[in-house]
Amino acid sequence: MNIKYPKILIDSIENGHMLIDDKFTVHYWNKWLEINTQIPYTEIVEKNLKDFYPDLNYNVLGRKIRTALKLGTPSFYDHGSSTKFIPINRNKVTTSSLTLMQQQITISPYISNEGLVMISIYDISELHETKLLLQKEVEKVNNLNSELENRVQEALEANKKQIQQMIIQSRQAQMGEMICIIAHQWKQPLSLISATTMHMQTLMGLGKLNSGADDNEYLFNQIATIDDCVRNLSTIIDDFRNFYKPNKSSDIMTLEDICLKSLAIIKQSLIVENIKVIEDYSDKEKLEVYSNELIQVVLNLLKNAQDNFIEKNIEKPSITITVKDKTISICDNGGGIKEDIVDKIFDPYFSTKHEDKGTGIGLYMSKTIIEEHHNGKLKAINTDDGVCFVIELGTISENILLDEETTKLI
Repeated sequence: MNIKYPKILIDSIENGHMLIDDKFTVHYWNKWLEINTQIPYTEIVEKNLKDFYPDLNYNVLGRKIRTALKLGTPSFYDHGSSTKFIPINRNKVTTSSLTLMQQQITISPYISNEGLVMISIYDISELHETKLLLQKEVEKVNNLNSELENRVQEALEANKKQIQQMIIQSRQAQMGEMICIIAHQWKQPLSLISATTMHMQTLMGLGKLNSGADDNEYLFNQIATIDDCVRNLSTIIDDFRNFYKPNKSSDIMTLEDICLKSLAIIKQSLIVENIKVIEDYSDKEKLEVYSNELIQVVLNLLKNAQDNFIEKNIEKPSITITVKDKTISICDNGGGIKEDIVDKIFDPYFSTKHEDKGTGIGLYMSKTIIEEHHNGKLKAINTDDGVCFVIELGTISENILLDEETTKLI
């Protein structure tokens, strides 16, 4: 077959080019193919490609040739999962595990009425290597991401356990303080019971009590006084028991109720220390809160103010509690917080108290409860004569409360 083609041009191209017909007879074999296959032009031309490369998928190749001739456009040969059209050893020094050239094959119509096509072979080994390297890098990145996710999860779990441990420490520290408060609050009722019974015993010993109406009324009143004292003692115990009861569910209540429950626990000790409490509850809206945790925060702020009054020997100490717009403000006239440490007071284990009086975790845990459990904010603002702690509440967060094993320890 007499075929015209730009031999010089095709031989100078750094890719493989062959002319074959739809019967797979080779009519041209360029220099690139001669060099890379070690098959001379004179040996393969006018021979059938099957004689040299019997393993080719000639059903697919024939279909691709017919498609290119019929449509008049190039088609692409895909030899299954392999990217090698004809096996060619790589002649470049490389660290790659690829010993055979990776190829892209284009089949272009050349002389359609004679069934001739030009098959072009492009070396894509470097591109394939880059792809493999990229895949390896992607795998590395994915592995690193997976490892990072595991580390982050481990860190979160460790942080959660640390917070749980801090809550336990905070509660235990407060328990010690609460025992002292209970003792203060029990003193007056117990003293009154003691004085009442002693008076009754004295009168009975002197024989001044008989069955008269006046004496019966006196006994009734004395018994009523003792009964009131006993009820008062029982109420104090109930308040503390409810405060320390593990609670995993939220409550619907006003912030005024939170403040009143907190005051009920510490009120007697405030009275003993002559601390004036001013209350302003203008917000009556009911909110969903973790009541025991929120009581713990308010109680901690009140106790901090009380300790500060004692430490600084403040004359006419007073605390103002204001509830407004989902916000609780607790302000005192205790002289405020030094500006150089006001940004540190919420750090864990930072305390302005003497070492034997403070753990440094009360304000940190209070901030954690407000910000993480109630999606709110807790901040300290110095005023002219003291400091205001402002609690801004948001919506509660789920699955934040202590687990069952932790609450057993409290």
